[in-house]
Amino acid sequence: MFLPIHFLKKLLYILFIIAFGFCNHAFAQNAKHHIKAGEQFLENGLTDAAVEEFNKAIALDPEEGKAYSSLAEALLVKGDSLAVAENYQKAAALDFDAVHNYHLAADYYYQLENTGKALESIEAGLLIKPKDIDLLLLKAQIYYYQKEYTTSYEVSAAAIKSKDLALAYFYNGASAFYLGDIDEAEKNLEKAIIRDKNLAEAYLVIAEMQLGQEKYEYAVDNCSMVLLLLDPENVRALVLRSRAFQAMNEPDDAISDITKAIGLSNNNEDLLLERAQINLDYALYSDAIHDYSIVISQNPSSLESYQNRAYAYEQLGKTDMALSDYIILQGLLESSGRNPELKLYTQNRIFELGEETIKPVVEIETPNINDNLELSVEEGLQKFTLRGIILDNSDLKELKVNNSPVSFVKEAPGRYVFSIELATSNLSFVSVIAMNGYDNENT
Repeated sequence: MFLPIHFLKKLLYILFIIAFGFCNHAFAQNAKHHIKAGEQFLENGLTDAAVEEFNKAIALDPEEGKAYSSLAEALLVKGDSLAVAENYQKAAALDFDAVHNYHLAADYYYQLENTGKALESIEAGLLIKPKDIDLLLLKAQIYYYQKEYTTSYEVSAAAIKSKDLALAYFYNGASAFYLGDIDEAEKNLEKAIIRDKNLAEAYLVIAEMQLGQEKYEYAVDNCSMVLLLLDPENVRALVLRSRAFQAMNEPDDAISDITKAIGLSNNNEDLLLERAQINLDYALYSDAIHDYSIVISQNPSSLESYQNRAYAYEQLGKTDMALSDYIILQGLLESSGRNPELKLYTQNRIFELGEETIKPVVEIETPNINDNLELSVEEGLQKFTLRGIILDNSDLKELKVNNSPVSFVKEAPGRYVFSIELATSNLSFVSVIAMNGYDNENT
């Protein structure tokens, strides 16, 4: 007896489907077996063997979300934070404990300073669970430290509605402070501290607020609370307390705190400049020179350091040292092509300290000039007007544009202005040369 062909085809198709189902089931079972083996290896500290097992599970069943999540845990032990984030993201995308894994992925992306990917993971998680407190708090944190205070304020307000937590009140209150809403800031920062008396950042934002309100003793108390009871090496607490002491005219305590902060922050340039300014304010010129010298060794282009160190040398009567700094400063200013007021100040100091090699300062006002010293002239124009100023404390002797004499007007002491029309035809460059009474010229 023979079976019809169409019947045989149907029978074969059914047998194939059954076999395929058994095969898939076997693959899934094998994947789960590898996951279980990997978890046992990981428990016993055999991280490489665990990673191998989890990768085998993924090869057998790429849709098994738990394999990616387990692999992320193993890679965390190995310190591969990017791979950790990526695998938590894959696990979440496969709907394995999705909200939790999106949060973990976002957290590790944020630690890697990839805020874009972190926020993508957060938004994916919030689509599933809009009121998830962990995702809302991380989102508020990211926007807060990016100084996007309006968004942080709004997100933290949603977090407060979701769960009554100290961090939610902190981000809300701190954001309100930086947005200028002092009453809201005080109310919510106090609520944060009531819920977590060890929340150091809340005390410090309150201290910063009190500095602005000139409540210096209260600011000192809040910073001291952090340093004595919570974190004796908190750099921000030391800096804020130093500023409060300075405002209270207590330079010894101010310098002591900022010095500790500098030591803890590995000679941070901003903190060195802050201590240098305190030293200048209290006429501690040798100490100021020491601080500016450290900054210059780290950043040889620090205009502020050369200017203020030169001033400190002047106050100590070290004219040669001051003159040397002013000359270096003049060179830095000339190469930067910026800050004409500081150029003129520097020129004055060099002149008054007896240096007679001062060059006039040439500034082009119009047309605009870019960083490559290219003039922006509208295409198609047959001619354009060149306007500029010359800064020089001695009498300006001569001004030439493209080697032709140009008239100028003394607008104020040390300041001359000029204006000339130039044809654009066959013009590839423009040179402006100013010469002063000492025959010093600048182009």
